[in-house]
Amino acid sequence: MNGRNPEDEFERRVREGLQRDSEQIRPDSDGLQRIRERTTVGQPSGGRRWLTAGAVALATAAAVTGAFFVSSDLLDQSAAPGPVATPTVRAETDNSASPTPTTSPSAPASSSSSPSSSPSSPAPTQEPTTTSTPSQSTPPPSPSAPAPAPATEQTVPVYYLGETSAGLRLFREFHRVESADSEAVTALNEMFGSMPRDPDYSSPWAPGSRALSVQVDDSQITVDLSSAVLGTSVPQETAELMLQQLVYTVQAALQAPSAPVQLLVDGEPVSEISGSPTVDRLPRAPAADVQALTWIISPTQGATVPGTFEVTGVANSFEANVGWELVQSGQVVDEGFATAAEGMTFSEYSFTVESVPPGDYTLRVFQTSAEDGSEEFVDTKDIAVQ
Repeated sequence: MNGRNPEDEFERRVREGLQRDSEQIRPDSDGLQRIRERTTVGQPSGGRRWLTAGAVALATAAAVTGAFFVSSDLLDQSAAPGPVATPTVRAETDNSASPTPTTSPSAPASSSSSPSSSPSSPAPTQEPTTTSTPSQSTPPPSPSAPAPAPATEQTVPVYYLGETSAGLRLFREFHRVESADSEAVTALNEMFGSMPRDPDYSSPWAPGSRALSVQVDDSQITVDLSSAVLGTSVPQETAELMLQQLVYTVQAALQAPSAPVQLLVDGEPVSEISGSPTVDRLPRAPAADVQALTWIISPTQGATVPGTFEVTGVANSFEANVGWELVQSGQVVDEGFATAAEGMTFSEYSFTVESVPPGDYTLRVFQTSAEDGSEEFVDTKDIAVQ
């Protein structure tokens, strides 16, 4: 296709053919005189009038037929050679249809392309059929689950049990971990499932014990635990200290030392854990009754320190006296005394150890009994001096 309208081209070719034919007509010099004689001298017979009209009609038909021979190739160039079809004049042109000629002069254009349509009976125009489908309610999309919180690095306090001259007491470590849980849940799960750095400490909860959630309101802290905690089996005295281990850990993580703790197991109240009652809210026991009276805070277990390093900690000692020793291969290589900020209460102490040769050492911090001068409430840390 060259983009031109075939019917416009057809009309142009017809006009050109008629013009060429008319240019070939040459009237004789006496033609006008003969026409006047036929029209003015008598009236021609009826037969002559019929012949005259027929001659005119025949001339016209011959001119039109010649025009069709000239332009028929524009209507269907893909058709096989054959008789030239008489065109059907249409009132309207469907520009969307292919310019294929109509082969039957009596067959109108059909609106249906079905082979079963009769060429002599035009198919009625039909409106597009719309299939009615019963309305179906589309269920609303289910709300997407919230994206899990990203894990963040947290430093959380964790309490453990350790032996002292007064029996089992609570010691504290700080653990740095990556967790997507709250600090309170993270701290409790470190207490349940993470090994303490100091091998002198322990956490004898049953394997699989976990904190499921921690809720805080104005009156209490509610801790929901997994059912594995009910498998804990220790003496009742140890169980009571373990419950305080939990209370101290969650309160320290929340910085809420005065809020009592209500324990649940799988969302339900529980009467006891390993023989220790848990129906009522658990208050924080006095620190002097459950905590170790001497701690080393820094350096931590397994730390590497320079030849001169500082030691810090907390002690509750008579007259605020704190003794220390640096031991290598069972031999004391350095020792001294320090004084806590206050006596007979938990307060900080610090001292400096100087010019220590490189090597592995055990740092010991202790109190001296006022009765017999023996060591008591000892805390130790293994360190490396570089």
